Amino acid sequence: MKKIILENYLAKIQNDNLQEAGALAILGGVYSTAMIMKYGAELAKEYLTKAGKECSMLSGASKNLCIVDFKLRALDIEISTLKKEKHRCAKARKPDECHFKIDQKILTINKKYRDLTNHKSIFAQKVKEEQNKKNKVM
Repeated sequence: MKKIILENYLAKIQNDNLQEAGALAILGGVYSTAMIMKYGAELAKEYLTKAGKECSMLSGASKNLCIVDFKLRALDIEISTLKKEKHRCAKARKPDECHFKIDQKILTINKKYRDLTNHKSIFAQKVKEEQNKKNKVM
């Protein structure tokens, strides 16, 4: 699945105007930092589309907890993809700059991950409170 997304993305960049595609180049086998980061984001976005379907039957804090779980897994996917694809920086025009930018992106994603983890604990507590209220009513 990931390979198909990458192939589709590469085909899009090759067919589109490179500036419109948001990537500098994949010319003659040269990878751009933007392309590598875009690939990670595309995989995460694809995964997040499942959240709407999976979480739609829930409500309240349970729904929020479900969505946060999906977001955390999407960030995991993006981080692991960036780490796996980082080797492609060797073919970039400026390999050191490519490595640096990807490392910075990973740090940014890790911060989002920590923030979402804090939200998850809040929602988990709310879910417990909702379940306790339901149990008391019964």
